[in-house]
Amino acid sequence: MIHQGRFSQGSSGATTREETCTLLDAMTVAAAKFVPGNKLTSESKTSLRKRIFENAIAHSSLAALQALIILAFDDLGSGNIDRAWQTLGFLTKTTIYMQISQEPDDQNRHPFCQPVRPLRPTDDFTTTEERRRIFWIAFLLERCCAVTTGWPTSTYADDIHRRLPCDGHLWRKEELVVTPYFGTWDKCRSTLELSTIGALAYNIEATDSMSRVMSYVLQSRVDVRDAVQITAWLGRFKELDSRLVHWKLLLPQKWRANPNMTRHVPLMDPNLTTAHLTHNATMILLHQIIAYAPPHWHFRSRLPVDCSVDACYLASVEIASIAEKYIHRSLAESPMSSACAFCLFIAARVLLIWWQSNGNNGLPSEFWSILRSLDEMSARWTGVAAAGLKQDIFARYATRLRQLHSLCVSNLSYRINVMYWASEANQDFSLSLALATQPTRSDSDNIPSAEPHAADFDAISGLMLDQDFADLDRIIAFDDGMMFAATLDTTSAMW
Repeated sequence: MIHQGRFSQGSSGATTREETCTLLDAMTVAAAKFVPGNKLTSESKTSLRKRIFENAIAHSSLAALQALIILAFDDLGSGNIDRAWQTLGFLTKTTIYMQISQEPDDQNRHPFCQPVRPLRPTDDFTTTEERRRIFWIAFLLERCCAVTTGWPTSTYADDIHRRLPCDGHLWRKEELVVTPYFGTWDKCRSTLELSTIGALAYNIEATDSMSRVMSYVLQSRVDVRDAVQITAWLGRFKELDSRLVHWKLLLPQKWRANPNMTRHVPLMDPNLTTAHLTHNATMILLHQIIAYAPPHWHFRSRLPVDCSVDACYLASVEIASIAEKYIHRSLAESPMSSACAFCLFIAARVLLIWWQSNGNNGLPSEFWSILRSLDEMSARWTGVAAAGLKQDIFARYATRLRQLHSLCVSNLSYRINVMYWASEANQDFSLSLALATQPTRSDSDNIPSAEPHAADFDAISGLMLDQDFADLDRIIAFDDGMMFAATLDTTSAMW
């Protein structure tokens, strides 16, 4: 979101010395832990953060938004979810106020009341792209925070009228290109359009799909005694499942250029890797409620349980593989995002549930692989910072998973509740809290005294149990061609 060349020349979004200082303060707060021998104390970081927020509130500017995005990213990775959420709430509203949430080039659509314009219009492509990227990265962080906590988002994807960001190396070169609009992934995009967008755009689309699964399926309030409501809910489930499958199939050919699966991937693109981890984790979030449906759901036998169990298992295995390979094929000092950590947590957790549900099978080795990956991610995030700091998000997820595993081993009657992943991920873990999530008599309140007539749910079988649904290719595997390869730009630095 910061054009390196223009920032070095002093001609980026920071137009005044004060704005430049605000942005540098944010970089200092976030990056100090990676600098050996840095003298930045906790009190100094708090003072810098306070100054950044005061400047952002007093003077709305692109540099202030960039600074807040850096702080929010750092807070999410450091496990300060509540503080990040407050920052992102301010960010989201400010992007709307500054009118960078809408594309400026739509000449055919004008409001009858022309609003105040905090930013001057510009015809400069690099500046326009910088504004576009500020909006999209704020969007990514807000969606990530909402999904990991189970909270609702503050903006609706259907209200967004923005073009996707262009490929990073094109922006660095300041090459004028036109990208497709957000939300048109299922339309017929031209070869030219596909050549202008890069990994960040696909990360945005994958994150939006995860957010839609949360909004339209997981956060829906449904009376499980009502066949009409259940049928409508399952219709949304199937629609989103189809959306995810088609998104995978429509990925551009340039990342499928390895039909023999033999070409070496020397460097994995972090945004593409995150996009594919997110896609597979979204499949788990969508299918785990079907795979491990509560026993009191009278229509459970009419659901594609085996298909969903397989989808969750395969997605988890691939997430473990992708994460392990990314760690081995990236710089040892390069941190990963909190979105990756969440995907790994969801994958390892559903492997524990699979293990509990298949008593004759051992715990898959991928569970331990994910824990090792989270431990390595935590070490990378911590950098050279002193020990004793608040547990970062990677270490927190690893700790939760180890606690869940220990509880499963020590208490054979304990069953992980598939619906409680948000509270397990974000609240302090305790035995009492874990046992409190066990199905109790109160959980049976939704069970009617008389079971609904079987005919009431006849429509479900026809909706869900067809062979075409079971045969869909849902999961992105590491061996899927060049889907993870970074686009190398020899004329500029990688990052």
